[in-house]
Amino acid sequence: MIGIENGSDGDRLAAAIRKGDYREFSALLDQGVDVNCKEAHTGMTPLMTAVHPQHKGSNSPSAHKHGSKDDSQADFALRLKFVRALLDNSADINLQDSNGMTPLMHAVHVHPLMIRELLTHQPKVDVQDNDGDTALMLAAKMDRPDHARILADAGADTTLKNTAGFDVFSLARTRAVQDVLKPLEEAHIEAQQERLAAEAKAKADAEAKAIEESRLKTEQKRLAAEAKAKADAEAKAIEKSRLKAEQERLAAEAKAGAADREESRVERLTRQAEHLKEGEQYDLLLLHEKGVVRVKGSGQSITMIYADIENLIRKELRVLVKPGTYFVSSGNYQNMATTTEYTFTLYPCRTEHLRISAVCINATRPIPDEHARFSGVARVSDNVARFLEASKDQDPMVIQAGVWTLTDNYSRYDVINHLFATDSKGKISHPVTHKHCRTAKKILDSLGIPNRLGWLS
Repeated sequence: MIGIENGSDGDRLAAAIRKGDYREFSALLDQGVDVNCKEAHTGMTPLMTAVHPQHKGSNSPSAHKHGSKDDSQADFALRLKFVRALLDNSADINLQDSNGMTPLMHAVHVHPLMIRELLTHQPKVDVQDNDGDTALMLAAKMDRPDHARILADAGADTTLKNTAGFDVFSLARTRAVQDVLKPLEEAHIEAQQERLAAEAKAKADAEAKAIEESRLKTEQKRLAAEAKAKADAEAKAIEKSRLKAEQERLAAEAKAGAADREESRVERLTRQAEHLKEGEQYDLLLLHEKGVVRVKGSGQSITMIYADIENLIRKELRVLVKPGTYFVSSGNYQNMATTTEYTFTLYPCRTEHLRISAVCINATRPIPDEHARFSGVARVSDNVARFLEASKDQDPMVIQAGVWTLTDNYSRYDVINHLFATDSKGKISHPVTHKHCRTAKKILDSLGIPNRLGWLS
């Protein structure tokens, strides 16, 4: 398709309509010229031009009065032929020009039969132009009673207002148009009055109903409360006696059942762990994954965790805790990973309490304190594990710097400023120093592990 602003064919289509050359117009349609193209300076489509060929882009009521020379019978018949041909070729009847006017609005400027013709194609009659005017408002402004009557009969909305705040009744300037709109205005006023009366009646009915319902509800609540209080008083003594007896029975059963279940659970887990040999050393992570130990812990500081390792089976276990075994936070605190190797004996169905050197991982979370709780264990990444093994004899702050740069991609600046303390005088100190970061970087570089500890930002 060729748009007017992009090629001469479109210009020729508009020109053919304006000069009344139907042969050239038909030839252009046969060539497939876009019937919905718009003129660049007015935004008018060929259909708008066919409806009102003398229009030059103004939507002012004074631009085209009743005596327009394009209203002759011969000219109108030819324009009607153009219009029908365009609509038969899928012209969009609801497009708007640069002033927001539709073909139906342009038809207000010409013979009312043009409006009737367009209405047979079911256009939107209540479209508003850039000034907020509808076709009916334009007819009222231009003193076109016949046009106004046709649009009113087509169901044009009389409640709309333009950008100046006027409705169609306010825009009617002459008695002729006012006479056309008067029945609509009277019907509008009558409907509005009926609506207001109905709303007032509905409001009064609703208020009366609410008052009565509230009274009945209050009375029903009072009677129900009295009945309930009486029934509750009668049932309370009986229920209290029954509950006491039931609680005593359930407590006895629960005590016996808990002992039986615990014994059964221990025996079941012991059978499942028959492949574990007493005296042999096993990784804590493996024992936890197999469900033969329960691991819990509590935070104490950035470098220490208190761990409770419970043996759930009837076997003595030799347990190994490797560097990089981390205790999983039960809340939103950082996880804590062990920095050195631990071995200990875990006796059957007993709990071992350990104080383990550790390092925080996942720096974006809060640092654990005495309220932090941990449940379960997991394994850090290979790079973190390698670093922990290589730095096990280093200062805890060296280890912390290396871990945070690996788990959170922290730079030296991030690490140093993430951890700080304030004394009683308000002086701020940083436990992790540039020296710690340089030492950690040296270890990481020797292991070939990429890091950002050389970066100050």
